[in-house]
Amino acid sequence: MKKIKLKGFTLIELIVVISIIAILGGILIPKYVLYVNKAKEAKIEQVGRMIFTSSMRCYLNDEAFNKDDVDNAVKEDIGMDGLKVTIEDPSEDGSDISADFTTDGLRYKIIIYGDSSSYKLVKE
Repeated sequence: MKKIKLKGFTLIELIVVISIIAILGGILIPKYVLYVNKAKEAKIEQVGRMIFTSSMRCYLNDEAFNKDDVDNAVKEDIGMDGLKVTIEDPSEDGSDISADFTTDGLRYKIIIYGDSSSYKLVKE
């Protein structure tokens, strides 16, 4: 009589493979989320620096912020692909200006201090 060989995997082998995949998924998914969040933060910082640079260029030319000049410079420099930037009126002495921008569904405000050449980025 011939012996019949069964081909396939046993239940134990399948459970071991599924367990290994689950463990790897448990390790990799949080790392992936961390990298995605870091990428979003880097993009936000980059947009903030671009707005700051464009605004400071206008400030250095006139020694005061002008809303229209800053708005035009920001639109020209950034290109506005998927980004909405709203420039607010400068302070009375023209030394500070702020802008709201939205990216990746998150809203941020950047406050630019012309007299100290610095800025503050705040999540709203």
